Amino acid sequence: MYEAKNGFYYGKIECLVEPNDADGNPKVDPENPDVKLKDRARLGMVIAKQFEWDEKEQEWNGGTIYNPTDGKTYDGYIYFENGNKVKLKLRGFVLGIT
Repeated sequence: MYEAKNGFYYGKIECLVEPNDADGNPKVDPENPDVKLKDRARLGMVIAKQFEWDEKEQEWNGGTIYNPTDGKTYDGYIYFENGNKVKLKLRGFVLGIT
């Protein structure tokens, strides 16, 4: 996570447990709905965008989380697990489903 010049917080993939696919090539973004982005590397990909820190809730909220596994973008929030400020948790959700 990092704070950008615009005051929002973003998160990018800095490392992967399995950075390569079955053929030994760096993992890319084949499920992305934008054809131009299907070949971009997952490593270094910004997946959390435009979050704001909410002091009262002790979380970042109001942003979106991109899931390269399914190519979808979700509304979400980010928080420290058990408030320990070591392990971050991301939660994505879909609004408007009844």
